[in-house]
Amino acid sequence: MGDGDRTSERIFVRKIGEKTPPLIRVVCWNILHGGGRRVDAILTRIVRHRPDVLILTEFRNDASGQRLRAGLRDIGLWYEHFVPTHKTSNGVLIAARDYVDAVQPLDTTVRKPHLLLEGLVAGLSVIGVYMPMGEAKTPYWEAVVAAARRREASPTLVIGDFNTGKHFIDEKGTSLVSAPFMNRMEEAGFVDLWRARNPEGREFTWFSHKGNGFRLDHAFASPSLAARVTDVFYSHAERLDRISDHSALILDIQAWTE
Repeated sequence: MGDGDRTSERIFVRKIGEKTPPLIRVVCWNILHGGGRRVDAILTRIVRHRPDVLILTEFRNDASGQRLRAGLRDIGLWYEHFVPTHKTSNGVLIAARDYVDAVQPLDTTVRKPHLLLEGLVAGLSVIGVYMPMGEAKTPYWEAVVAAARRREASPTLVIGDFNTGKHFIDEKGTSLVSAPFMNRMEEAGFVDLWRARNPEGREFTWFSHKGNGFRLDHAFASPSLAARVTDVFYSHAERLDRISDHSALILDIQAWTE
């Protein structure tokens, strides 16, 4: 399915009803420079998607960030974590309805550890990712691939804005740096959840000022977790309505039972 209103309609018609209780919904969204004056609109869209686990990239520890965190608690996402940084720094926030344990940077050796945040929630390890641009993302990719190799046998989700995609399919050309790391994640045993369901599909989650589209937001899952994912799709309405410059990524996972 191409980018546009049809994709948005799918979300709000098909997904608006009550969720099946055994499903865990994960929503990941780049909210653009912390949200600013768009915080209320951001919260409204988050409520609409009804996440159990939420990963926000470009979260900022500023006044808007504090409003956003309070709003998340008001809608039942009681447990939220981030690595405190300067108020103008973009980072990652993980929030959930259930307790989030063992939250820490994935790798403390990278220049900005707050860009890779890991926590245990709802029976799985969640690694929230926000990668820098250009060659600067290479050490972050190395850290993510190393973590994937260590955790192939456990339920692990690596999700966020990677500022990366495969040439000619996640972009029209070959401008994206670090594209080979997409293959390295697959070689580590992890599944690109959206691409696995859409082998030849083209949906772009961000557009340049020249109108060039790119799929930059991804979810990779270990094999045991990938088998439990029942749906994965993009919500483009948030971008089309200019609440952010990125589309949201949404997936539903079968919950673990005792």
